[in-house]
Amino acid sequence: MNNFLNSRMMFALAAIACGAVLAFAFYLQYMQEMEPCPLCWFQRLAVLGLAITFTMGAFAGAESKTAKRVAIAATLIAIAGAGVAARHIWIQNLPADQVPACGQGISYMLENMPFLDVFAKAIKGSGECAKRDTWIGLTLPTWTIILFFCLTAWAWIAARRAPRSKYFS
Repeated sequence: MNNFLNSRMMFALAAIACGAVLAFAFYLQYMQEMEPCPLCWFQRLAVLGLAITFTMGAFAGAESKTAKRVAIAATLIAIAGAGVAARHIWIQNLPADQVPACGQGISYMLENMPFLDVFAKAIKGSGECAKRDTWIGLTLPTWTIILFFCLTAWAWIAARRAPRSKYFS
């Protein structure tokens, strides 16, 4: 069992988990008609970034140095994603009279504004970000923060399982 669950396999499983989370997000959007707000889209981008990072880790060498780089990259992406999710939770918990007004949709903003302006506007929040959709008793951004924490821990466990290089470099 120890040989099966090596660092490369752990990174592959994490990439599959990220794909499953994204598939679930699109299921909620298209089948359950839960329209994502701009902050949701940026959380999805962070999950996609993790999926790409973990996929690269699964295909890269299995050495300790490579696995640690993957874990560092995953940690940085997860911190950014958790920051967006935390901001989302904060907006969801604002009193009704303090919720920002609804803004343009993410598609409109991406077509008409530079990306950094879209990000800045999204982080400020809008009325649609205050909607509290739940799944198994927790809001979706709360689940996202839990996901980011778990994937970061998984990445570091995978990095520790990677074999050390035969050569000191």
